[in-house]
Amino acid sequence: MAPTIATELAILPLLPEVDLATHGSEGHTVITHMIATLSEQKGYLGIHFGRQHESPDDLVLAIDWDSIKSHKEFEKTEAYLPFVQEIATIMSKRSPPILHVEFRAPMATAAVAPITEMFTSYFPNDVDQSNVETTLVEFVQNLGRNAKGCVAYTAGWIVEQLEHEKIEGKARAYVIAIGWESLEAHMAYRDTQTFKNDIVNVRAVAKALTMYHVEFSKA
Repeated sequence: MAPTIATELAILPLLPEVDLATHGSEGHTVITHMIATLSEQKGYLGIHFGRQHESPDDLVLAIDWDSIKSHKEFEKTEAYLPFVQEIATIMSKRSPPILHVEFRAPMATAAVAPITEMFTSYFPNDVDQSNVETTLVEFVQNLGRNAKGCVAYTAGWIVEQLEHEKIEGKARAYVIAIGWESLEAHMAYRDTQTFKNDIVNVRAVAKALTMYHVEFSKA
C-alpha cells in the first residue's frame, strides 16, 4: 500500500524536571500551545507525543501531515518562528534534525497501544531498498503472527538522507513502530527462538539498529 501521509518525527531533549502533565505548569502550557498552533495549519492531521521510556528527558513527537509539502508550508508562515521559540524554552539543547517517515499504515496504528517500540534500521545510501524492505517486512509480519501482546505495527522509510557513525557517506533508515500491550510483552518475545532467528536476518542487511519505547498520548 502506498503511503498517503507523512509523519514528522522529532526528538526534543527536555530540561530536567520539565513537567508536561500538570495543568498550568510551564511544560504543559508549552505543549498545549504547540498543539493549538499545529491544529490551525493546513494539512495537519494529528499528533502523538510521549517521553522515551529509556531516556525520559527525550520527548518524541510524531506529527501526521497530509504531505511533507504541508509541513514545509507551515515552516514558511509567521506562526512558525514563535512556535519553535516557545518549544525551545523547555529544551536543554538543540534537537536533532526533524525527519519524515512515510509509513505503510498510519502511525496511529501502533501508537494507540499502551507502549510503542520504535525500531530503526540503518543502511548505506545506495542500498537496494526493495530488497532490504522485503527482509524487514517479513521480520515484522512474523512478529505480528507470533508475538503475544503485539497490538499492531506499521513501517516505512525515512525520506531524508542521514548521517550515521557506522556508515560512510549518507545513510538511509527504515522505521518500524510496534504497539505492545506492555513492555514486558516485548521483552518476553525477544527471548523467544522465533525472534532470535528473525533478528539474524535483519542484522545481516542493516549496518546499525536502534530501539526505544514510548507511551504515546494523542492530541
